[in-house]
Amino acid sequence: MGDRKGTVLCSLQEGDKELSPVSLCADLCAGFRAEIDAKCIAKMEPIRYGFDKTLIKQSGNMERNYCQKSPEIRSEKLERGIKTMTLLEAIDARHSVRAYKSTPIPEEVRSQLDAFTADCNKEGDLNISIRYDDPAGFDSRLAHYGSFRNVENYIVLAGKKDESFDFRCGYYGEKIVLLAQQLGLNTCWAALTFNKKKVKEVVAPGDTLCMVIALGYGETQGISRKSKKTEDVVATKGNMPDWFRSGVEAALKAPTAMNQQKFVFGMKNGQPAVRVKGMGPCTRVDLGIVACHFEIGSGREIEAIMEK
Repeated sequence: MGDRKGTVLCSLQEGDKELSPVSLCADLCAGFRAEIDAKCIAKMEPIRYGFDKTLIKQSGNMERNYCQKSPEIRSEKLERGIKTMTLLEAIDARHSVRAYKSTPIPEEVRSQLDAFTADCNKEGDLNISIRYDDPAGFDSRLAHYGSFRNVENYIVLAGKKDESFDFRCGYYGEKIVLLAQQLGLNTCWAALTFNKKKVKEVVAPGDTLCMVIALGYGETQGISRKSKKTEDVVATKGNMPDWFRSGVEAALKAPTAMNQQKFVFGMKNGQPAVRVKGMGPCTRVDLGIVACHFEIGSGREIEAIMEK
């Protein structure tokens, strides 16, 4: 695992004529511009956070072991904990699922999820855990209000709270979500509609609970949702490089709270960057999820920009 450090700065700005454009990489198309609030950067100190992107790099050269021969062979692969799709295919296939079957998750699949979660905790300085065969986490009126049914497994996003905590929970939580999808499971992010009292009982002393993710074999595969257009979430002028457009397209498929998609992409010092745009619930968690998708789609690292 690497030890690359990321930097959280202040916000990108769009459409402000008084702001100067940022210098761009030589390989960018002519006329591709983003603007950044120089006054804001001058006033604000960067927030540093530990951040490693090696796990996400598998998207570039991952083997395509998706089994197209028969459903029986694919089912056998899943039970043995073998991935049946690439990360990009997982992004396309994954939709929120709230109703689950009583089918237990096989030990081989649990082992892969637990090992990957341990890697995410080490890289992201988090304490994420997965609860199996524990229906108490979603046994509440709020869970029923949120249309959750028969949730017996869930991912607990927790760790030490700091300025980048929510972002890291979103980023690494989505990495686990996509692995689960590759292994034939379904998921749904939940910020409020779960039994918070019961879940807090499994959170280590001194840690903060961010949110949870329902996990299991869904009664359905979920449905796609409406999405903004690429041009709606890019603070640039001119043509976009193919890699940048691919990253944004993958980001637009990311789950966000209430499907709000409150984010915007641009360039800072020649590198892709993303920030929250507007007000809304769980926007920093969303930012982490979106950054994860962008990196898979583009094959490039991205800088997350958050205001204090």
